Amino acid sequence: MTKIALGVAPHNGWAVFVTVALNGNQPTILDRRRVELLDPAMPNQPYHHETVGMPPKEGEHLVKHVRTSAILCAERALRQLQSEYPIQAIGLRQPPLPQSPTTVAEAHNNYRIFSRADSMIYHDALITAAAKLALPVTLVPARTQHSLDKWIADQRTVLGAPWQQDHKDATARALIALDVR
Repeated sequence: MTKIALGVAPHNGWAVFVTVALNGNQPTILDRRRVELLDPAMPNQPYHHETVGMPPKEGEHLVKHVRTSAILCAERALRQLQSEYPIQAIGLRQPPLPQSPTTVAEAHNNYRIFSRADSMIYHDALITAAAKLALPVTLVPARTQHSLDKWIADQRTVLGAPWQQDHKDATARALIALDVR
């Protein structure tokens, strides 16, 4: 039986999706694409840019709208992919913070949180969208070595460009979600 998983390399406002099938012990890359995780009118780094110096209430309102847009876009992207492939699991990097900041002020008052808060918007959106679609998520350390690293790197020859680090990371995460170690 073929198992199919999605590996994700998220960024602020977009992500690389790599869909991998496993038939027996043989992995095959089915699809790779860049997906938008935010409506075009929304700022992709509201904590880091727009909310700096903004009145607190306006900042909270903006972040809420960005989060909502990210969730809707992540769900739309995952639904689209599910309509094309029977995805059974998702591999996603571990979150950059243990939890999202509860307020804009919390993010602005701690540099470690401030520098990661925007990334948490998209991580949380992907987790929320996957839960809505009943897709289990395997959290993987950001830079994971995989037993198939050579095979992953060699896919550039098979698939051609683009085949960047994001594609390699997403592929490794999909393989881990498929429990290929």
